[in-house]
Amino acid sequence: MNAHYKILHASAGSGWEEKEQRILAEALWMKHNGHTIIILSPEDSPLLAKAKTAGIKTYGISFTLLSMLEDSKQVNRILYNEKPDIVNTHGHKDSKMILKAAKQNRVQLRIRTKHSPDGIRNFLNSTRNYQKYSHYLFTTSSGLRELMLTTFNLKDLEVFAIPGVDDFDVDINGEELS
Repeated sequence: MNAHYKILHASAGSGWEEKEQRILAEALWMKHNGHTIIILSPEDSPLLAKAKTAGIKTYGISFTLLSMLEDSKQVNRILYNEKPDIVNTHGHKDSKMILKAAKQNRVQLRIRTKHSPDGIRNFLNSTRNYQKYSHYLFTTSSGLRELMLTTFNLKDLEVFAIPGVDDFDVDINGEELS
């Protein structure tokens, strides 16, 4: 039996770095395999533009300090209307807002992906994101996985290393899968 899910990815990043490229590659692979994909990202981000070009549903969210209240309302509306099966956040700013809203909106599966060891500190917000608001944590390496397990006192089956996306065979410039 093949299950198809509605998956919402969120990234507050406004650049076109390795993290954003990986998010798009994974989203294109998931779309190619029958899943419905939604991406939340800043309106002017290359990720949002490339996702739109690839036919992925997108929402522009500011993720700025001044827009936090309005962004939070918008995220709750999106979650309520879209009813995703899975939410996967990819950065600190987006995780802080979206994982809590996803829990409040009873999203069945909440994932936080940590792409690099930058900014890993056992602060209250980080601890809540990893222990309370997300079901699983994905990392990009086994070393980062071990660091997350020990820093946040997570269970072994809550943290998974998913090293690369080379096998996805996708064009991250938004054209087509081979």
